[in-house]
Amino acid sequence: MSSSDDGTIMMWNHSDFDETTIKLKRDFAVRERQGHLLIAASDQNDSFRIVRDSVRDIVYTSVQQKSRIRCCGISPDTSLFAFGCDDGLAQLLRLSPDLDVMAEFQLNLQQESIRWCRFSSTKNYVAFCSADSTVVIWKGDDETMVLQDHTDVVHRCKFFDNDSKLLTASYDATLKVWDVATGVCLYTCQGHTEWVLDCDVSLDEKMLASSSADKLVKVWDARDGRMIYCLSGHRDCVRSCRFAPDSSLLASGDDLGEIRIWRDGSLVRSFAENTAIFSWVTDLSFSQDCRHVVSVSNNIKWWSVDGTQPPRTFPILGSHARFVWHNADFTSFITVDNAGVLYILKQL
Repeated sequence: MSSSDDGTIMMWNHSDFDETTIKLKRDFAVRERQGHLLIAASDQNDSFRIVRDSVRDIVYTSVQQKSRIRCCGISPDTSLFAFGCDDGLAQLLRLSPDLDVMAEFQLNLQQESIRWCRFSSTKNYVAFCSADSTVVIWKGDDETMVLQDHTDVVHRCKFFDNDSKLLTASYDATLKVWDVATGVCLYTCQGHTEWVLDCDVSLDEKMLASSSADKLVKVWDARDGRMIYCLSGHRDCVRSCRFAPDSSLLASGDDLGEIRIWRDGSLVRSFAENTAIFSWVTDLSFSQDCRHVVSVSNNIKWWSVDGTQPPRTFPILGSHARFVWHNADFTSFITVDNAGVLYILKQL
């Protein structure tokens, strides 16, 4: 049970909250498999871990890596697991249906730090984004493709259009869309003046979104990269943006803890955290019915999009977390805070 300054009391089934066990890092990935939750993350010793439902059920532990593990990923069919390190090393694991390791692939991409990795939705491709301004797409076995056109750190990416295209966001203040088959940059979205920190593709794949350190959110036409809307009003760096499942709404979160909901280029509603240290909204997401938003900063918070219900808060032990995962029906939530604590929350 938890109580909050917002006047709410919540009851949770918190199935994983043991400070004496493994300390995980904030960069993690989650997939559901046969009624279980598979969680991939690095630990305090820079080993890659796969756990099932709890840190007490360890499926796999790698050897200690020579540098920090910066990102983790799990393929949609849960057969492949990936991680990338600060020294440019990427590794993939192929697991059997019984979660036994069948094969390991090690890619020395000769890059600087790998900042992000993302699997495609159907083909089990994985894209690794690097601090050296490149993206490497692994297509299986020894087949890789290098995308080169950005001029600074590539921070985020996302496959779309039946995995035929890849959207990338960079510290060079641009978005780019690539042809996954040929590696050709199809177009560049220009208009931000500072780092682009997040990006998304609407579910109907008609729009792209970007959020930036320039305090702006922009919406782009996914066909040609033409800017549709420039959304202003945030008073600090906008660190996260996400479309609603019906593509009608867009949420954005900034470093002052403010979340804004947009529709057709206009502000629908804004929510604000109490000003506090580490109030950066680093991740957010809509429920399937588009009625609620979950966000993570120095706590996990649930907001009513129409503003008719007060927000609900779950405090974390650490000062902040980076990502929050939720299941399809918006009843289970997972995050890892900077104290190394894994939270698996289920609403009762």
